Amino acid sequence: MAQFRFRAFNPRGQAEQGLIEAHSTAEAIDQLISRGLTPYETVETAQQASQAPWRQRLAYKNGASLALYADFARQMATLLGADLPVDHALRFIATTTSSPSAILAKALHEAVIAGSALSSAFQNLAPDAPPYIKNLIAAGEHRGNLATTFADLAGLLEGRLAQAEKVKSALLYPAILAVAALAAVGVVVSVLVPALLPLFDDAKAPPPAILAGLHTIAGFVSAYWAEVLIVLLLAVLGFGAVRRSQRGRAALDALWLRVPFFGSLLRKSQTALFAHTLGTLLRSGVSVVSALEMSKSVLTNGVLVAAADTARSKVEEGQRLSQALSSSQAFPQVAVELISVGDEAGKLDVTLSRTAKILDDETQKSVDRGLSYLGPALTVAVGLGVGGLILSVM
Repeated sequence: MAQFRFRAFNPRGQAEQGLIEAHSTAEAIDQLISRGLTPYETVETAQQASQAPWRQRLAYKNGASLALYADFARQMATLLGADLPVDHALRFIATTTSSPSAILAKALHEAVIAGSALSSAFQNLAPDAPPYIKNLIAAGEHRGNLATTFADLAGLLEGRLAQAEKVKSALLYPAILAVAALAAVGVVVSVLVPALLPLFDDAKAPPPAILAGLHTIAGFVSAYWAEVLIVLLLAVLGFGAVRRSQRGRAALDALWLRVPFFGSLLRKSQTALFAHTLGTLLRSGVSVVSALEMSKSVLTNGVLVAAADTARSKVEEGQRLSQALSSSQAFPQVAVELISVGDEAGKLDVTLSRTAKILDDETQKSVDRGLSYLGPALTVAVGLGVGGLILSVM
């Protein structure tokens, strides 16, 4: 016997809705008519949950931003923490807020009152969302602590957003300097060099090597600009093809980790995100093996993804998490040592969260220190380039 969601008018002309059990849609309609109702919509709940309105599915088919999910999780944590039922919390967000998360809440509310679990409804409406979001919600449903789960999820997503914003803000000044440097070079090549060369011709003297070299480069680009563009386009397309291939992507990911400074920075930031996600999942009651499988989805470097997958297999065979992670030597040693302390103390979730905080702090300090050197370095480079040209002419 299936469950159907109905909308109907009662004898007083008022709209009613609810759930009814029947073997078929026709039988459900007959039952409603026998109650004196006039149905105008009767849909099986399983279909209703999976067939969201096309506008709502369109909004999420390419994956919404983390900001939307963070906003939704924070609102749900607040409302559920105030002891509101799930359907009331969803309806409150859908009807009293104007944020983009209201659309998601409205769709989830319709699915939940139709009989679907919140985690299943979320998976149907946002299939491209990071998988750990749905898994955290499912774990919270299973343990009956959705308020705590949404609070943890909001903290996790807000931490990722904050880290991304810090990097963007920190890169703004160097980006402006880089654009200024390119503009300065463009002015030198296009204006200064053509203006100076006639002076040497009139004086019957050879121009400086740097001036002649820049003039040759400018002339080559001016004469063969179409070919230069084609070569650059082919280079970009070739790099993209290599990046999309499995072997090429693996080679590039391994190369990134070996680059001085940037490799260490990438390794620490990725490990911090991995540890934070893993700790949050463990705190929500997810098993270590399942949590490792879910957490590797936040890693973007293939070497670290393979190391996390190998660690999951070894934990499944009975090894401790710290031993499984140390065998690959892909993760920072400080993280492995901290996790081993959590293994010994039986507080793995707490230790993972602390490890993520330590690595985040180290990453931010390294970024700040590197950017503090990058600005002056770019300024000096531009000064040396333009100043060297002028001195060679003088």
